[in-house]
Amino acid sequence: MAISLLRFSQYALYRFLHWNPVLAAFIVRDEWRGERKYGINTFSQDDLQTQEVTGHNKPFATVYEGASYYLLEKVLSQLHPSDADMIADIGCGKGRALCVAAHFGFRKLAGIDFSAPFCQEACKNLQHTAGLVEHAIAYEVHHADALEWPFPPALNHFFLFNPFGETVMRPFIHRIIAHARQTGKKITVVYLSPVYKPLFIENGFTETFRVQKHQLLEGTILEFQPEIT
Repeated sequence: MAISLLRFSQYALYRFLHWNPVLAAFIVRDEWRGERKYGINTFSQDDLQTQEVTGHNKPFATVYEGASYYLLEKVLSQLHPSDADMIADIGCGKGRALCVAAHFGFRKLAGIDFSAPFCQEACKNLQHTAGLVEHAIAYEVHHADALEWPFPPALNHFFLFNPFGETVMRPFIHRIIAHARQTGKKITVVYLSPVYKPLFIENGFTETFRVQKHQLLEGTILEFQPEIT
């Protein structure tokens, strides 16, 4: 999938105007490298308040940005998924994290986003990725509210890139815990820009991996093991 040089130049200019030069340079290079490496079109910064959205979370939406390729590769390299594992990206945007996850061995992927246009873009990128990876993948993208979407029974990995505020995160964590207890599965949460990591810790999650770059770029892996009764 061809990258629009004009759009990327505008994106790069925005970064250099709003971030410190060192961080901006790292992010711009990382975006260019990642888009070309994985053959997808996911970069941009879009005002979510202008998007067609589903659910009650629009007041908490700000700006869409794709997750750092550098962080994605660092955290996904830790997972080593089996054929039975399933990952869901909550707030999947244009599907970047799911496409990279497919390259790191995930065969079952689900995306959910409250923006209909983003869901359409995610499907396009995943369709393209399906033709690039060596293994078959099964993917689904849902235009839905994160607090209402029913978790598939196979789901045992969640990906979050700071998708919403505390008002939504608290009940969403409780949903994850309920899902773990219902299925008996250990749940892994890959969380980039982990603003609400303390909420996970206080609810019984354990941090098993952490990576940080240039102070502002951070990723963590959290696990929840339900008690066996």
